[in-house]
Amino acid sequence: MSQSVDAMAESLNFPNMKRRAVASRSYRVKISPNNGQTFRDGQTVNIDMPSNLSGTYINWNQCYLKL
Repeated sequence: MSQSVDAMAESLNFPNMKRRAVASRSYRVKISPNNGQTFRDGQTVNIDMPSNLSGTYINWNQCYLKL
């Protein structure tokens, strides 16, 4: 019977190595509606999201509206 044995260096065991994290920042933005200040049931509130900053993105899992 022959057995197959694989050998590799510890430095190639990538799942066990910590990954380097990228630098990040979070922003909290207070935004007013652009179509009024008071609303009734059934009315639409328009909000412009400031997403045109270079090198940024919106993480929708961390966004919320406070009424």
